[in-house]
Amino acid sequence: MLSNLNLNRLFNYHIEAPVIHQKEMDNDNLISIANNLRNEYTFSNDFRKSEILSNLLHVLLLKAERAKENQSVKDINLQWLEKFTAFKDMLEMEYANTRNSRDYASKLFISYKFLNDIVKTLTGKTVKAFIDDFVTIEIKRYLVTTSLSVKEISYKTGFEEPANMVRFFQEKNNIYTTQISENKNNTRLHFYHFYHHFDNLNTEALLHLCSINN
Repeated sequence: MLSNLNLNRLFNYHIEAPVIHQKEMDNDNLISIANNLRNEYTFSNDFRKSEILSNLLHVLLLKAERAKENQSVKDINLQWLEKFTAFKDMLEMEYANTRNSRDYASKLFISYKFLNDIVKTLTGKTVKAFIDDFVTIEIKRYLVTTSLSVKEISYKTGFEEPANMVRFFQEKNNIYTTQISENKNNTRLHFYHFYHHFDNLNTEALLHLCSINN
C-alpha cells in the first residue's frame, strides 16, 4: 500500500526544504500519529499488527505531504512536478547505467526539451547539470560512508575506469582550478601523481582533494 503513495514533495529535497516545522502545520500535527505508531509497535497483541502499523504510517506520510504542500510555491505545475519526481526516481535507479539526459526523456516518453524545461524550472539546473550533481553527491556519499576503494566506487557509480570517475569528480568539484588559484607549492607535483597513479589512488586521497576545495 505504501508503494502506491504519491509523495511528490515530501522527499523532493532538490526543490523543497527537507524539514517540517510544527508552526507550519497550522492546527495539525504529526506527534499524535507518531505516538500511535510507537504504542502500536510495542503493543503486546500482534493481531493484524503489520496492517495497523502500515495504515498509521500511511496517515503520517500523507499528513507530512500535506504540510509540504502548504509550504510550497503554489504556482508549480503539478504535472511537471510528477514528471520531475518520476525522472528523479528513475535517475536513482539507473544512474549507474546511463548519465545520458536523452535516455531519461525517452524512458519517460517525453521530449528532451520538455524534460529540460521541467528540471530547469523546478531546480534552476539543466538536466545534464542535475544528473552530474546527483552522481557527484553519490560519489561523495560512498567516500564518506563506506570503506570502498575508488575502483569499487567507480563501478557502483557507472564508470568503466577509476580514472574516468576521478576526472569527473575532480572537474565537478573544481579541485584543479582551486588548487592552481591557491598557488600551492606542490600543486603541479600533486596533480602529476594524481593523474598518473590511479592504481594507487584511494578514498583518502579523494577526500583530501575535497577538503582542499572546501
